[in-house]
Amino acid sequence: MEGLTQEEIAYILHTTSENVCETEAVAKKNIQRAMNTLDFYCTLDARYLCTLMAGADVFDAISCIFAEAGKIGETVNTDPVDLLNRLREESPRYIHGGHLMQCIKVYLQDDGEIRFGWSYPGDLRTGDERDTSLPSPDDRVSDMPAHILRDPFPDPSG
Repeated sequence: MEGLTQEEIAYILHTTSENVCETEAVAKKNIQRAMNTLDFYCTLDARYLCTLMAGADVFDAISCIFAEAGKIGETVNTDPVDLLNRLREESPRYIHGGHLMQCIKVYLQDDGEIRFGWSYPGDLRTGDERDTSLPSPDDRVSDMPAHILRDPFPDPSG
């Protein structure tokens, strides 16, 4: 029922728009929980490498992944082009115009495989509730170029 308003869906289902709104909110929470579980599962055998900030250029972000792995003496088992293609395939809605639309956590497995951890709908940094469990940019990215580190959507409340 994509493209319909809540009122139109309520009419079709013979219910109220409030019930549709409530059902949608519960569904979004359940999807977020499932995505968090999947994210956790995919990174069980990996360690945190860095966080790519929302607004970063994808080419600079890929370069920073390799730089961060090099700083800890690890190698990534793929080349930058393949990694960029994987990032685009796994997250087409999180990249727009060559820039990241939200923060992406990067994990490195022992075999050199890179895993991406996503911030989910409430974490899109558009004024919604933010995920305080995201690592601080100061955790490991302090020597990254400023345009990768800078939060393009600073919290106005300080």
